[in-house]
Amino acid sequence: MRKAIAIFLAAAMTISLTACSSEGADSGTESNGAAASGEENVSQENGGSSGEKVTITFWDENAGDDRTEYYQQIIADFEAENPDIHIEYLGLSSADALSKYQTAITAGETPDVGGLNNSWAATVIGQGHCVPLDEMFSSWEGSADMEEGYMDICRTYNKDGKLYMMPTSANFICLWTNDAMFEQAGLEAPTTWDEFFEAAEKLTDKDNGQYGYTIRGGSGSAAVLIDFIYSYLGTNEVFDENGKTTINCDEAVAFLEKYLALYGTNTPESDITAGYKEISANFDSGVSAMFTHNLGSYGSHVTGFGGTEGFTAHPLPTADNGTYVNYGGSLTGLCMFDTCENPEAA
Repeated sequence: MRKAIAIFLAAAMTISLTACSSEGADSGTESNGAAASGEENVSQENGGSSGEKVTITFWDENAGDDRTEYYQQIIADFEAENPDIHIEYLGLSSADALSKYQTAITAGETPDVGGLNNSWAATVIGQGHCVPLDEMFSSWEGSADMEEGYMDICRTYNKDGKLYMMPTSANFICLWTNDAMFEQAGLEAPTTWDEFFEAAEKLTDKDNGQYGYTIRGGSGSAAVLIDFIYSYLGTNEVFDENGKTTINCDEAVAFLEKYLALYGTNTPESDITAGYKEISANFDSGVSAMFTHNLGSYGSHVTGFGGTEGFTAHPLPTADNGTYVNYGGSLTGLCMFDTCENPEAA
C-alpha cells in the first residue's frame, strides 16, 4: 500500500474514538476545537516542501484539537522516517467537509489523500475523481487483518464495485445509562423497547429537573429516527419483496408516535432544537438518565462524570421479535484523488 495512506490508516484506527468524540459517528456530525469555529488547521511541522521533497496533501474530514494534535505527531514521525516526503495537513470541520470536497472537485484542486465519512462518501466517489485502491489493498501486508464486512461496504460506494475508500473506523449507536439514577429507581438497563419507554417514565422527576431521556430534536435527528425504527421493527431489510420500503408500516408509525411523545414529558423541553452537544450535556450533567449516541461520546462522559465510572453503554433494545438490529453507525475511511502526482508516496 502507498506510504501515506498506510500511515494515516494506522493512525486513524488508533484515534477512532477520539475522532467520534469530536461529535460522533452519526449523521450530521459536528467537530470541536479549532475546527468547530470553521477555521482550518494547517500543519507544516517540518516546513514547506522543497525541490528535493515530495509534498502529499492530506485533508482530515473531522478535525478537532485532540485529533489534530495526534495527526501532527504521526506526521512528524512519518516525515522523520521518510525525509523525502512532506505531509501537508488540512483539518476540516465535519459540518463543512463535504462542501469543501465538492468545491475542490469542481476546481480540480482536490488533495492527494482525503478522509471520507460514510454518510457522503458515495457522493464524493461517484463523481469519478477517486483512484481505485484494489491493487494497493491486495498487495498490502496488512490486508488480511481488515474486517471483510467493512471492505464489502466500501465497495458499495460506487456502482462498479471497486474499492475507493480504505475504512479506518466504525462506530455504532448505543444506549448510555446513568448508573446511580437506575440504581436509585431500582431499575435495570432496558433490553427491550417496552422496557426503554417504561424506564424513561419512571426515571422522570420534573419537579427536581430530572428526566428519563434526552431526545435529539435538532441536527441529525432524522437519521437517528431511521436507526431507531429499524431497531424497533427488528429488520435490516430496507425493501420488501415487492420493492416497497419496510419502514412505511403501521408498526413504524406507532413507534414514532410513542417515541416522539417522550418530548416535553420525559425529556427537557429544550430538546426541540438539541443536537449532539446539547443532549450529551444533559446526560453528563445528570439532567437525563438515558442518552443514545455512539461510543465516541465516551470522552465527554468521562469528563462529565469525573472519571470512568457512573455510566454504562448498552446495546440498543431488541425488537419484539427478539432480533437485535443496529442499522445506523459511522464508517470513515481514506481515499486518493486522481490529481495526486505522486501516487507511490501517497
